[in-house]
Amino acid sequence: MSKEIESRYAPVRRFKRRKLVGRVAVVMEGRLRFETAAEISEGGMLLRMKEPMAIGTSLELRFFLPNDVFVSAHADVGYKLEPHEGVHFLGLRFVELSEEMRERISRFVASA
Repeated sequence: MSKEIESRYAPVRRFKRRKLVGRVAVVMEGRLRFETAAEISEGGMLLRMKEPMAIGTSLELRFFLPNDVFVSAHADVGYKLEPHEGVHFLGLRFVELSEEMRERISRFVASA
């Protein structure tokens, strides 16, 4: 993937990641938009976006895992990757995620 260009949180991998391609409902400042997930872990998500967002931006996320498990979370933009062919990749860090939601993600990642 592209090289990192900005970071608030060091993109150190604390959790195992798994590829996840699916739509994500993103709410920012009261505006709803739909973006595409690229990867997920217990700690966060890599999101493909049409437009860039600033490091530190707070987001509300709603999405389904492929096993039809619903997840709701609050996340901050932790880092950005260099845009590739007009697509922006943003590393999100979950800052508010219930233990139940975290376990759902953990089971999905572990099932790879």
